[in-house]
Amino acid sequence: MKRKSALKMLVLGFDGASPKLINEWVNQLPVLGSFKKQGVLGQTIPPVPAQTPVAWTTFMTGKNPGNHGIFSFAMRKKATYERKIIGPEMLKSKTLWQILSEAKKKVATINIPMTDTQEVRGFVIPGFLSRREGIPHPNNVKEKIRRKFKTDKVRGDLETETLDRVETEPDLFFEKVNEITDEMAEISLYLLREEKWDFFMPVFMGLDRIQHFFWKYIDPTHPKHEESKYRKFVKDFYAKVNKITGDFIKSVDENTIVILVSDHGFCPVHTEVIVNNYLEERGFLTIKSEKIDIEKSKAISYGYGDIWLNVKGREPKGIISPGEEYETTRNQIIECLKKITI
Repeated sequence: MKRKSALKMLVLGFDGASPKLINEWVNQLPVLGSFKKQGVLGQTIPPVPAQTPVAWTTFMTGKNPGNHGIFSFAMRKKATYERKIIGPEMLKSKTLWQILSEAKKKVATINIPMTDTQEVRGFVIPGFLSRREGIPHPNNVKEKIRRKFKTDKVRGDLETETLDRVETEPDLFFEKVNEITDEMAEISLYLLREEKWDFFMPVFMGLDRIQHFFWKYIDPTHPKHEESKYRKFVKDFYAKVNKITGDFIKSVDENTIVILVSDHGFCPVHTEVIVNNYLEERGFLTIKSEKIDIEKSKAISYGYGDIWLNVKGREPKGIISPGEEYETTRNQIIECLKKITI
């Protein structure tokens, strides 16, 4: 009797992919539409806050922020009021690829945000927020990519310079994001076919970068909506995502489970609340000489949606005692925020 091949898993990540747009354009996106017809396509509930590092870390650990330790794009430096950008070295939990490796499964991860060069059975190409972003590990995979593609690094995201120039050179922006996406798809498909693996996952960043700047051209409910050629540019990129997905599906066998995943979608912003102004109104934040007096404030927001309390023993000039006072202050802020009406 012929032995059945073991199941494998291919996960395709598209950062910022919008279920709303996929459903709207599903007739022009047949491969993505096939997930709806033959499997499951829908929205999931993201972690709070629904930010890239928080959501991808939740995916890769199966835990919420309270357990994996990633709450925002930035954290306070220990025993200071200073901030630092988070990175994969701050994770407090094992990742899916570590768990699979321990179970003697071969894994391959490419450009996943918040990944680093971990020792796994297989290979890792770190993604967004890693200091080793784009550098393949181990060296045998790095050498294989160098020989085939004449590069030591996999470009998975746009350079800061391109992002800074998007408003003045939007066409160049689209040219670059398409170029990088095509390159990463080519390298990822090559590794998919060449390497042995049980779990394979690349993440493509293009949709996120595009929609952050061009959502107003897509969504008619956006307060600054206007008709533009860029709506077609965005739709064309979804067609590219559709093709990439199809190319991957054609490259795996029937014993492979295929999953598409995104960390968040997009929507228009109609109203913004300056949280620090509200904290001041409610007596939690102190202003001195038109600046925030962080040492005298009970709480402060840094603009990523998170609010930090000024705790004795944790902050240099903490004024809130750990325990009952901390819990009471936190709950008071929560109740105040619930009362905001827009």
